[in-house]
Amino acid sequence: MRVCRSAVFAGILVLPMFAGCAADEGAKSNEAEADGAAAARVSPPVVEVAARDFAFEAPAEIASGWTTLRFRNLGAQEHFMSFSRLPDGKTLDDYITEVAAGAFGGAMEPYYNGEVELASALETLGNLIPAWFGDMVFSGGPGLLSPGRSEDVTVNLAPGQYVLECYVKTPDGMFHSALGMMAGLTVTSAETGADEPEADFDVTLANYVIEAPDRVAAGRHRVRVRVIQDPEGILKHDVHLLRVTEETDLGTVVPWMSWIDGFKAPAPVTFVGGMEQLEAGHSGYLDVDLEPGAYAWISEAYADRGMVKEFVVE
Repeated sequence: MRVCRSAVFAGILVLPMFAGCAADEGAKSNEAEADGAAAARVSPPVVEVAARDFAFEAPAEIASGWTTLRFRNLGAQEHFMSFSRLPDGKTLDDYITEVAAGAFGGAMEPYYNGEVELASALETLGNLIPAWFGDMVFSGGPGLLSPGRSEDVTVNLAPGQYVLECYVKTPDGMFHSALGMMAGLTVTSAETGADEPEADFDVTLANYVIEAPDRVAAGRHRVRVRVIQDPEGILKHDVHLLRVTEETDLGTVVPWMSWIDGFKAPAPVTFVGGMEQLEAGHSGYLDVDLEPGAYAWISEAYADRGMVKEFVVE
């Protein structure tokens, strides 16, 4: 059978055209699916919260699930806002009476007054803390923030009763929590329905190291803070972001981070955000605007055990 040569050439030309059309249609289909998936994602609702000297501004009730806390420091001193879920049946009054004023007040006040040594105070603290304190769930929250600054922190909150707290100290050593920076919050069973955010990079906290990139591009980033181990002390892992300048002496910042003998405003550095205490196996997200320069991630309780990580923003 004879085949027309021109027909063969026509077929050769037409096949790539159909193949190209099919590829274009496939690409468009994939793009549409990706756009649809992105559109289907539900962003966490934004809840406005603030700190003043010395009180919190926050709603009394919010829904459970992924939630973005837009935190503003309207005070003249450094502040943070930790979220801790109480065990079932316990209230804010129980926390104040048995933990804040009871255990910590009963153990640490004699130490601050010079009546006992630190080792004795910590031993007393261990004996005074109620057993139910170990059932509290530390759920993150906005970390240390210098006056006039703001940050967005996204956390996953389970239903329950929470304590909001800031225990930075005044220049004369008074805990902010004792001056009014302790509040209750109800997280209801109604859910936000939001999806977990997607991060640009991770900061991972373990015993006793901070794993994070050495170099980061300038601009706005969403950082996932992951905790993979619980520490030995009564505090869980947290992390705070500070700007390093020519005047910064990390040798001074490390002891300042200690809630026992440090933490007195004003801080020797500028804090631009952070993530409060989280349980092992949990994550939270921090949105940060990074200008070129030097920065450091630092732990509150465990900086003196090596939990400091410097990095450069280019």
